[in-house]
Amino acid sequence: PRGSPCECAIRILPRCTHGHRERKGRGGRRCLHGGDVGGGSGGGGVEEEGMGVSCLQRKESYRKLTRTASGTLLTGQALLDVLKSKVGPCEERPIIDPFHGNNEPKELESYEEYLKLTKDSLDVSGYTFQGVDFTPEPLERFSSLVLEGSWFWGCVLPPGVSEPDLRHRGATVFENPPSLPFDVFRGKMYSQADLLEHDDAIYQHYLKNKGFRSSVYQALHDQAMADALGDYLEGKTPVGIMGGHRAPRASSEYRQVVLLCRDLVRAGFLVVTGGGPGAMEAGNLGGYLWDKSDEEVEEALTLIGQSSPAFQGVEYLDREPALA
Repeated sequence: PRGSPCECAIRILPRCTHGHRERKGRGGRRCLHGGDVGGGSGGGGVEEEGMGVSCLQRKESYRKLTRTASGTLLTGQALLDVLKSKVGPCEERPIIDPFHGNNEPKELESYEEYLKLTKDSLDVSGYTFQGVDFTPEPLERFSSLVLEGSWFWGCVLPPGVSEPDLRHRGATVFENPPSLPFDVFRGKMYSQADLLEHDDAIYQHYLKNKGFRSSVYQALHDQAMADALGDYLEGKTPVGIMGGHRAPRASSEYRQVVLLCRDLVRAGFLVVTGGGPGAMEAGNLGGYLWDKSDEEVEEALTLIGQSSPAFQGVEYLDREPALA
C-alpha cells in the first residue's frame, strides 16, 4: 500500500471496472478491492509497475473519515473507530483486513503437526517439513512412511535414520550446515531468548563473510524467515509503526504512540514495528502495556522519560566493515 488503502504497486496487472489493479487468486479474477475484472469504461488498462492505481472516490472517503472538519488528522480512539469501520463505494469491507499468508496445507513446522497428520495414514508424499525435530519418532514407524516427493528442510532426523536412506525412498533433504552460527532452514521465527543467544554471533559472521556461498545461505535463511512470519501473521490484523526514531521518551509524540498502540492491541490489532528507538519503541511499549490501567501506563511513561529521556548508542547505525 502507498499513501492510502486504495493505492498499490505490486506488479503489472489490468484494471477492474473501478480502476483497481487485478488480484489473481482462488476466487478468479478480482481487483484488490473486490470488483470484477473485465470490460467497461474503466477496465482493460495496464499500469506500469510502481505507478500505483487509486480510486479517487474511495480515497476521498478515506480522507474525510480520517480527518476532522478542519482537516486535522484523527488520533486515539477516533482513529481506532475509523480503522474498525467500513468504507468505500466499491465494496463494504474493513480498511484493514486480516492477513492471509502462504502457509500451505502440506507445509508443517512442528512434530505435533506431524503426529496429527500421520494419525490415520503414514503417507506423507508431497509434504514439506521445515525445522521439525523427529528425535522422539520411533525408528520402525518412521521407516514405514511413504516419502515420495516429500521435502525435509533443516529437520533433525530420528536416531538411526540417514539422509541417503530418505533420498533413496524419494525424499529431498536439505540439512543445515554445521559450520554456520544460524540455521539456514528454520521453520519458526526467533524468540527473544534465541536472539540474545545468537544475534551477535550471526552479525559477526555476516561482517566477515561476503562471498557467494554466504550470500546464498543468507537468502535461503531470509526466505525461511519470511515464510515463518507469514505463518505467524495468518488471520491477524497487523498495524505497522515505522520511523520517528528520534522521538524522545518524554515527548508528547512518544506518549501518543504508546497510548495508540495500547488501544490498538485492546481492539484486536497486532502492533508491529521496525524494532528501533523512538516511535517504534513506543509502539512496542504500548502493545506490552495493553492490559494495564491508565494510571499504570502514565507511571511507566514517567519512569522511562525520567530515567533515560532518549536512547543513545551506535547500535542503531548501519555500518559496513570498512566504516566501523
